Amino acid sequence: MGLTGLGISNLASAERAQLLSTAGIYNDTGTRESVTDSVAGTFTARYDADGGLATQTLPGGYTQSDEQDTTGSATARTDTRIMDGTVLAADSVSENPGRVGDRHCQGPVRRAPPRRRR
Repeated sequence: MGLTGLGISNLASAERAQLLSTAGIYNDTGTRESVTDSVAGTFTARYDADGGLATQTLPGGYTQSDEQDTTGSATARTDTRIMDGTVLAADSVSENPGRVGDRHCQGPVRRAPPRRRR
């Protein structure tokens, strides 16, 4: 959408800077844990034991969770609506020697009920 779509493209630079401000919160190691944008809202981050980004909470009530393998390469991402836990999109990648597989789902993702044994 850009500044024009927001109706603020004609404001003076100082007015734009005041309107489009951000503020961050950092932990003891200097890693950013939260950013609040005056237009979009608040984004928060949670990190895994190795310092990789594990989960982001996004404005509007959504989370984005990432998984990595032991080398730190991304292997999966899941987007979830917090209100009801609905998975809106999921991606995963796996590697086998000589072969790469991937899976993409866009939601809501409905899990099939377990099959009954006869």
